[in-house]
This record gives sequence, structure tokens and C-alpha cells, in this order.
Amino acid sequence: MAPGDEPTGEPTASWPFPELVEPARQTAAGPTRREIRVVSVVVGVALLALVGVFFLALRLASPAATHAAPVVVPTALPAPHVTPLPTTTLTGGTARWSSLAGGECFSPFTSPWAETFTVVDCTAPHQAQLVYATVLPGTASEAYPGQKAVVADAQKLCGQNGIINLAAAKDDTGVQVQAAYPASEEQWQSGQRGVYCFATLSSGAVMTGSIAGLVAGPAPTAAAGAGATG
Repeated sequence: MAPGDEPTGEPTASWPFPELVEPARQTAAGPTRREIRVVSVVVGVALLALVGVFFLALRLASPAATHAAPVVVPTALPAPHVTPLPTTTLTGGTARWSSLAGGECFSPFTSPWAETFTVVDCTAPHQAQLVYATVLPGTASEAYPGQKAVVADAQKLCGQNGIINLAAAKDDTGVQVQAAYPASEEQWQSGQRGVYCFATLSSGAVMTGSIAGLVAGPAPTAAAGAGATG
């Protein structure tokens, strides 16, 4: 996911899921008198000069004086990779979305597509929790399947059984889960395959305590050449 590129229609549902020089100007004035005298002196040798230029042109155009064309070496493309998710749950401070591991609580909370989040201890009142974080299934070299397929997979991952600890959430009414995911092919190709499942209350009320069930998912099936967290 890359906040700021959020697509329209993010999956949201109550728990559980039901689904840039002007050229110099040339003067129009004619030649000066001094220029006319110079022209009259050199006009007698114009033919000889032309002959000399002709032979010089032939010499420059001969195969021996031709320069070889530069060789263009193709630039190697980066190896396909999947950016792994962090493994340590944060407990406080301002954090970039890519540093979230799952389990973090937030206050305030505006959107699952935010660039940064304010993390608070889950024992303190908070507006949202990242109850689950994982990567989409598939290999590192797998082609972008299209946004529809990505959204469908994100909904399945954020709507699976056990993602919410029902016992811990028994006093919270209207728990809903929103998913953030790779929103474009460019993000997919850069290795962003993470899915982030945020739980909030539909009323906008605060929660106290963690309601996360699974917290984090398994590693990707293939993460060849996995890079640093973005």
C-alpha cells in the first residue's frame, strides 16, 4: 500500500465481512561598406577556396575518418522481490505506515491510507487498532493481477475467522475492519504486497485494550531478493 494513492471504494465492512530561449534575432540591415570591400577582395579566390573545401569534405567523409557508433549497454532490471513486513509491534510514537507490524493501536486515527500514524499503548483509549498485517499470496515474480483481484484477496485476509478476539471485543459495539493494500501496479512491482487490517468502531467511539486475534500473518510464499522495508 502507499498512502496518498488510495483507490476509490476501499473495502470496509462491519465485522465479520459479508464479502521548459528565444533564438537571437538576425539583423535585416545590409552589409556595411567595409564588409563590401572585404567581399570584393576575396571573391577572386572563391573558386580556389571551394575546390579546397570540396577535397576536405571528401577526406572527412572517407570511411577511415568515420567514428564508430557508441555501444549502448542495456541496464539490468532489479530482481523481483517482496518487501517483508516488520516483526516488532510498536507501542508508541509517530510511525510510518511501512514500519507497522500488526497489533499497534492509534489515536487519533483518520484513515488506513495515512502516511504516518500516532501509535499509543493499547491499554490507553484509542480510536483504531491494526489487528492484522500480512502479505498477499503469490511469488515475488508474479504479475500484477489487477486491482479487483487484490481487493478480493485483501477482503479475504481481513475477514477471516479469528482476526478479532471476540472475547476482548465483547463490550465494543459495531466493530468494523478496513483494509489497506497495494493500490497500483507500480506499487506491486516495487515489492509492496502488504495488507493491513484496521479495526474501528462504527460509532467513532474509543476502545480500551487490544482486540487483535491473529495480529500477523505468515511470510510470503516466495520473497527472493527481498528488500528493506519501504
